[in-house]
Amino acid sequence: MARNTHFMFGAGASAYSQELGPCPPLGDGLFDELCKVGPTWDALPEEDKRRFRSTAGGFEKAMELVRDKHDQNMKRMLTEIGLYFSSFRLFKDNVYLKFVECILKHIKNKEDNIYLSTLNYDYLLNLAIEIHWDIYFVPQLHGSPLYAPQTNLHDVDLFGAKVHLESRVQGILPGDAYEYWNKQLTINGVAPVIALYAPSKPVLYSPSFIQKLQLAWAEGLVACDRIFLIGLRCSSHDIHLWQPIARAPGRVIFVNPSHRDCEEFSRWASRERSTKQNQIITKPFSEFVRLLKLNRIGDAIVDV
Repeated sequence: MARNTHFMFGAGASAYSQELGPCPPLGDGLFDELCKVGPTWDALPEEDKRRFRSTAGGFEKAMELVRDKHDQNMKRMLTEIGLYFSSFRLFKDNVYLKFVECILKHIKNKEDNIYLSTLNYDYLLNLAIEIHWDIYFVPQLHGSPLYAPQTNLHDVDLFGAKVHLESRVQGILPGDAYEYWNKQLTINGVAPVIALYAPSKPVLYSPSFIQKLQLAWAEGLVACDRIFLIGLRCSSHDIHLWQPIARAPGRVIFVNPSHRDCEEFSRWASRERSTKQNQIITKPFSEFVRLLKLNRIGDAIVDV
C-alpha cells in the first residue's frame, strides 16, 4: 500500500536551490535586498533600518515594530515584496526540478501519495511542477505573489496594518506576476495576499483565504505517514504551523544542514512530540534530493 508523504518547504530550500541564477535570500538577508528594489523600504528611517539588520530578533521582530510606526506604507511595502519575489526565475540546475522528477517516479511506482506545501513567498516549486504536471496547486501557507485580492478598490491606503481587507482571491499566472505587481505599484492598487514576515504571520489582505489553506493543510497532516520539513526553522511562536505538526501522528523528518536549527527542532520535539517519531537529516536540500533519488534517505536519518 502506498504511503501518504508530505513535503513542506521553507526558506532554506529556496535559498540554495540553484547556482546558475539568483535565489531568494534567507530572512536575515531579506531587508537589504528589498531596499535595493523597493523605494518604500529604502526610505525607512535609519533607526528602523538598524532594527532590521540587528541580530536580536532580525527581520521578524523589526517588522512587528515597524508595522505600527509605518502603518500607512504597509500596502506599498507588501506590493514591493510581491514584486521582488516575482522576479525569481527557474534555472536548469534548480534543485526543485530534480525533486519533482524524483517524486514523479515515486508516484508512478505507486510508492507514495505525495502532498506538497511551502511557506515561501517565491514560487520556484510551482514553476518546477508546471514543467511536469499540467495542473497541481501547491498551497503557499504564508501567501504568494500569485494570490491577489479580487477587488476594484484603489487608493486603499486606509487599509494599513491595523485593518484587514476581506475579498475574493484571484490567481495570477507565474509569467504575469511581475508585470501585475509593477502595475499595482504604479496605480496605487492592491497588495498581494501574503503574510507579514513578523511573529504569528498576520495577513492584511484576504486573511480568510490563507486561513482556509492552513486549515486544509493541518487537516491533511493527520493522514500522513511521513512529513518532511525541508529548509524550515522551528519557530514555535508560529503556532498555526507548529501546533498541527505537533499533533500529527505520522513520522516527522526535519531536513536542515544547520546544527543550530536541528538542535532547536530536537528540543521542540522532545517537548511537543515526545511520544511520536521524530527524526533529523542534517543535509542541504540538494543532498536530500540526491538521497531521495537513490532511495537512501534512511542512511542519513538520525532519531531524536
